[in-house]
Amino acid sequence: MSWTVEYYKESGRNSYPIKEFLDAIDDKAAAKFFRCFALLEEHGIEVREPYVKSLTGHGKLKEMAHPQNLWVSFGSGKLPRV
Repeated sequence: MSWTVEYYKESGRNSYPIKEFLDAIDDKAAAKFFRCFALLEEHGIEVREPYVKSLTGHGKLKEMAHPQNLWVSFGSGKLPRV
């Protein structure tokens, strides 16, 4: 099954914060995210540590972390708005 990675679009603006962050960091750091995105597209929510980990108590919601303290949350189906 093929998955699609979609960037969060900030409400009321034509702004994609994650994409803007990735464009601003150095190529080596961004490559780590893009590698994880490629794994997500290929394997979906079955990707495991060290790339992603499940959020305790949040069902199908998972996250990946970056050394610069950026956390990207994702999941399948409808996610709750917070």
